[in-house]
Amino acid sequence: MKRNSCNLFFCFLFLGLILVPACRTNPPPPRPDPPPTRTETPDPDLPPAPAPTVSLAATPSTIERGEHTSLKWSSKDGTSLVIDNGIGNVRAAGEIVISPGESTTYMATVRGRGGEDRASTRVTVLDPPTRDPGVLSSEQELGGKIQDGTIKLVYFAYDKAQLSATAKETLQHNAIHFRQHSTVKFVVEGHCDERGSEEYNLALGDRRGIAVRDYLIQLGIERGRMQAVSYGEEQPLDTRKNEKAFTRNRRAQFTLTN
Repeated sequence: MKRNSCNLFFCFLFLGLILVPACRTNPPPPRPDPPPTRTETPDPDLPPAPAPTVSLAATPSTIERGEHTSLKWSSKDGTSLVIDNGIGNVRAAGEIVISPGESTTYMATVRGRGGEDRASTRVTVLDPPTRDPGVLSSEQELGGKIQDGTIKLVYFAYDKAQLSATAKETLQHNAIHFRQHSTVKFVVEGHCDERGSEEYNLALGDRRGIAVRDYLIQLGIERGRMQAVSYGEEQPLDTRKNEKAFTRNRRAQFTLTN
């Protein structure tokens, strides 16, 4: 009997050694350490972003009330460009015709990765002078300005009908005087030098007259006051056959309608 008791004891002991480890709960595996945080540092080999620049100008900068002026700007290395006083977001470079009702300072602000830049220009608006209507008629006054050169000729490059920056400035000057005599009608004459056929120069002179007329319309001169005609090479200012003469003859000029 004692022998059997010993055998049972060892059997229970053996089963306990097997079952107890099986009942244990295995601990969860350890969590891995988080990866180290990377700090972005600027590449020392990359050059810094360039600082943006902007320019702004009004031509002419002084006008009479009701007249127009041209606002022109350009910028570099910017991502946005804004001009205040109602103009708003604009392209990196451009030009618009404006007619402020009073003296106004315009500010252009360009921003980019390299910072910010500003430029300003002022348009001075004057009241028109009081004139004595009994001295000369408006037509006589404008005719006199054409004769004495106050109304300037507009010159063109060889074989071109596009207006240069100088030609636009001349027309902006002329438009001031045309607006002062708003009831007078006039002719825009297109002229050429003698090089090229007669038919070609008549067509070229026509394009030059139309270019001048259309730009004056942009400046506020009524289309109904103007008639564009071409004289081709028929009426040279200078009959010499050299480049100086050719330059003088490539022009648009103004006469009053009959």
